[in-house]
Amino acid sequence: MPTTVNTAQRRVRQAIATRPGLTAAEKLQALVAVEKAWQEAGL
Repeated sequence: MPTTVNTAQRRVRQAIATRPGLTAAEKLQALVAVEKAWQEAGL
């Protein structure tokens, strides 16, 4: 996997994890959703 993709995915995960106003469950749900989307996209 290209380094740029790894970096982008890490930034997205960090942004979700540190987003104010979301509960832990909402953060987990968002992380699962992006992971699933990346997997479906072949990343």
